[in-house]
Amino acid sequence: MMKEQRIKIQGRLQYGNGYRLACNVDPELTRLYRSFIPKHIAWNIPRYYPHATVVRGKYETPPKKEYWNKYAGEIVEFEYDPYINIDNTYIWLNAFSKRFEEIRLELGLDNCFNRFKWFHITIANTKGL
Repeated sequence: MMKEQRIKIQGRLQYGNGYRLACNVDPELTRLYRSFIPKHIAWNIPRYYPHATVVRGKYETPPKKEYWNKYAGEIVEFEYDPYINIDNTYIWLNAFSKRFEEIRLELGLDNCFNRFKWFHITIANTKGL
């Protein structure tokens, strides 16, 4: 069995419309990984700036709103797994961050917030293809 390999990177926390919180990453990261997508798969570039989502405002509202915007602009170091995941709609890298979990817990949210069950960086999608 292959040992899991993670790579450390940094991103900047950015609060958005509603209750959306993302950690923006260098666009070169997603550009690099898109070059490794198998050629037989058609894909689109995501419409949002490359990021790891911390709070999905469209699907969840933090109970402890008094902590909202507390960490705007903070630089966060986190890790990602370089293995490219592909399903019927998305192509992504799994991401891991105790800091993201701490922020979510402070906001009154758990740390399992979507169908991926972990943090991730979307590198492409197959929507509309």
